[in-house]
Amino acid sequence: WDVHAFSSTNVWVSAVSSGVGQPAWLVHFNGQAWTRIKVPFTLESNAFASDGRGGLWLTGRSFAGRSIIIHRSPAGAFSSVSIPAALADLALIRGTTSLWAAGSRATNTGSNAVIWAHGPV
Repeated sequence: WDVHAFSSTNVWVSAVSSGVGQPAWLVHFNGQAWTRIKVPFTLESNAFASDGRGGLWLTGRSFAGRSIIIHRSPAGAFSSVSIPAALADLALIRGTTSLWAAGSRATNTGSNAVIWAHGPV
């Protein structure tokens, strides 16, 4: 689905298993070898961002169908935060641990643009 190269020794690729409700995969290149990592959520737009501490942020969807932001810690632990919007992209504000996201949220008359922020601004 997507590739994000933070450096020549820190490259991430996302992949989705076929079938509804199936987990996704991340593949990581450390400069010497590739490692496959099972994600306990479904990836959505596959937007990637660094967390500023050696971990990753990704957009996804829970198996219940809720839009989520997924965090993978530097130690490899996954967690998620539910978001009432469909997110299309993520960005870490350089020099901080603040994450910003852009997307849309359905309304009775269509949809509205959404900007979501996490962390100190």
